[in-house]
Amino acid sequence: MILWFSGTGNSEWCAHVVARELNDECFNTFKYIRNKEQHTFISEKPWVFVVPTYAWKMPRVFRDFLKRSTFEGCRDAYVIMTCGMDNGNAQKDNESVLGKLGLAYKGTLEVTLPENYIAMFNVPSSQVIDAQFISAHELLVAAAHKIAQGQTFNVKKAFAADLLKSGIVNAVFYPMYVHAKKFTTTDACIGCGVCASVCPLGAISMDANHPVWRDTCTHCMACISHCPAEAIEYDNKTQGKVRYTAQKCMPANFKVALTACSDVPAVNMELHKNVHVCEGTPIQIQPACEAELAAVNKLCIAEDMSPYTDVENTYVATDSTGEVLGFIRLRIAQDSRVFVNPIITAADARRQGVGRSLMHFASEVYGNLYLVARGSAIQFYRAIGFEEMAWDEVIPELTEDCGNCDRIKECSPKPMKLIAAKQA
Repeated sequence: MILWFSGTGNSEWCAHVVARELNDECFNTFKYIRNKEQHTFISEKPWVFVVPTYAWKMPRVFRDFLKRSTFEGCRDAYVIMTCGMDNGNAQKDNESVLGKLGLAYKGTLEVTLPENYIAMFNVPSSQVIDAQFISAHELLVAAAHKIAQGQTFNVKKAFAADLLKSGIVNAVFYPMYVHAKKFTTTDACIGCGVCASVCPLGAISMDANHPVWRDTCTHCMACISHCPAEAIEYDNKTQGKVRYTAQKCMPANFKVALTACSDVPAVNMELHKNVHVCEGTPIQIQPACEAELAAVNKLCIAEDMSPYTDVENTYVATDSTGEVLGFIRLRIAQDSRVFVNPIITAADARRQGVGRSLMHFASEVYGNLYLVARGSAIQFYRAIGFEEMAWDEVIPELTEDCGNCDRIKECSPKPMKLIAAKQA
């Protein structure tokens, strides 16, 4: 079983390459890290842990994940570490960590891939990136063959500098540099919430449509690298620098190795930022502003729903006079799926295409949409292309809402999803 952690996609790519070569399962540890979940993993094949190198060691957040977890079945365990330069003497710590889990340490593979720590360094040129992926792919295929044969990875000779980097430098680097104090946003921020959704520690919240960092950052660079508006900066260290994600920067012929290299919603920037006029109708759709909060809440109260305190991830449909005809509010799940919760149209504006326009707009901006449909609305959603899905695909918050509702028999809720390419 391959278990991976990645901020910008390098380690994820490696994990998928190895999984494909071994025909093995490949799991993202994001939710276990973010929620500090304890979990028992079971595999009859060797364990392969694929992670980036943070200050010449395994990321502390991943090490904590391992310590919380239980691993049953096969006892052999390999570590694959991506890095921009080298991983120092990380192998020594890896052997200790896995040994304490009762696993038989089979070595650490160092894989050089494009530098993504733009808080200190620059992303290499496209020519260098291409060459690094070619070399890395060859190395990973060979490593997968060794894993399949039960062989041990070659031991890297550690020099004094390696011992220093993975020792005292790592110990000093974290308290001095790994914090969120210097993250800021520019006026380009569109309040989409992608940064909050990709943070593996859940350390970013949205306040008045702008991100706020709590100081539990691990410097994975996911927020700054995945921001669709490139509106996040780390002090003045990142100004003018290329933002790197593997999916965006790797050679096209290697992208087939990924099933979903970062579950980040693909935000359509032009639609997100601007007023959208629905063709053939007088309806305009745009991100809600604070001045429209009262109108949004009026619609909520009319539907016996609690009012909101902000307009985060909310879009309104208005007529030519600016009157709010309806709104859609989106909730970005931890796995980055986008749930509609809720969509409401004013009673006197129904059957005028308001709801359909809002839904199609949201799908154009974010892609696939998910929701829990209720009562007569189920037919509406089916008509615009939604299809039913299983309850276990629904985020816990919405499942709990339905479970605690005394009208559940009356509304007969059904989980549904709209795959963007299948829209009616």
